[in-house]
Amino acid sequence: MEDSMRQMVALALALSTVGCAGQKFAYPGEKLWERYPLDGQRMWEYVNEDPTVEYSLRIDKSSSTLVDGKEVATLTHTAVDSEGGETLLHELDWSTDADDGIELWSWTDFTADSAGVTVDFDPPIQMAAREMNAGDSVSTTTGGGDYTSQYLGLGDCPNNWSNDTWECAQVELTSSVGGEPFTGVYWIAMSYGTSWMEPVEVGGKWVLSNAVFGSE
Repeated sequence: MEDSMRQMVALALALSTVGCAGQKFAYPGEKLWERYPLDGQRMWEYVNEDPTVEYSLRIDKSSSTLVDGKEVATLTHTAVDSEGGETLLHELDWSTDADDGIELWSWTDFTADSAGVTVDFDPPIQMAAREMNAGDSVSTTTGGGDYTSQYLGLGDCPNNWSNDTWECAQVELTSSVGGEPFTGVYWIAMSYGTSWMEPVEVGGKWVLSNAVFGSE
């Protein structure tokens, strides 16, 4: 009996020594893809925290298609002025699923050419892996550029649409290219999507003011 106890103690000490020596234990990460829903009918509206910005930003899920078995949703970004006038800005094609996380497949710019100029990403830009812990990052080289997305952690992200204070995951996407409207910092909430965002090229913090969700 005493021998068995000694062996158990020795084993416990050995395991603790391995841990102290720097072994990295794997813990399940945050499922960020669950915070970027694209199913059904979706619309989000945002206002800039800067009161001198005289237009709002509306994002509509305008269409979707299947690519490699995934639903890729087109999100159309439109500037809406105080009188209701609309200006088409760009479209982004996103997917989100449990296998590959959040991915960006292409984007189309309508600001320089009303016909639209499209950049495809093959492979798609990975904005988030299936699971990530705070501080983790993923990188993608595609479309002539290098892209890195880092999960910065969880925090409160109250907005102008909900009376509740949401908890959001903060994700920052950077690029070596520049001039792209999708790079910047996003605060994404479970089931609802983006509560705040700070796109590098658009400027300022945009806060959710309205949203519509429904089945297709």
